Amino acid sequence: MLLESHNIIKHYPKYNKVQKRPTTTFQIINYTNRLGILQLAIGKTKTTTNSIATLYSNALAIEHLEQLCQEYELCPRYCSLQSQGSACSHYKIKKCNGICQDLEDVQVYNKRVQEAVYSFQQQQDSYIIKGKGRTPSEVSIILIEQGEYKGFGFIDAQESIAYFEDFSQYITRYKSSYYTTKILQSYHKKNTNKNIVTKARN
Repeated sequence: MLLESHNIIKHYPKYNKVQKRPTTTFQIINYTNRLGILQLAIGKTKTTTNSIATLYSNALAIEHLEQLCQEYELCPRYCSLQSQGSACSHYKIKKCNGICQDLEDVQVYNKRVQEAVYSFQQQQDSYIIKGKGRTPSEVSIILIEQGEYKGFGFIDAQESIAYFEDFSQYITRYKSSYYTTKILQSYHKKNTNKNIVTKARN
């Protein structure tokens, strides 16, 4: 299914319509604004840089930003959750320490933003999904890095791999898309973690 999705995008077959439909992709990004404050925002994939995460729903991106605001006491205004007013007044997030009113040191605030970004990125798991190969003598492997699909490959069923990083040499790289994400989400709903090899965290 992952290979089929890649080939549809690559060859654009005349009679396939479903996976040729345009899908908007969103990213959570960070940048320094003119006041020197680290700001978080949501942008469409083609127009953004400094991406923290790529998502396929604007609502999901907003949800992640709200969680970061609450946990790290960030300002909704400087997380693009509020566009009007000089001071933040988000209906749900009330933990801002006053950066929007010049009541907090910029360096102190920026440090919390950096901690929030690092924590969020660390939560994006890297792992290998192992499954059936093309023949009984091989195993398929799918690589996920920091929550994003990176490609798949095959190894000999008798191959003994001790370290997560060693799987990479067997992977053919493919691009992640809305459809590959849906395929993998469906897989996880139907399967347990017994076929998952997780990368050890530092």
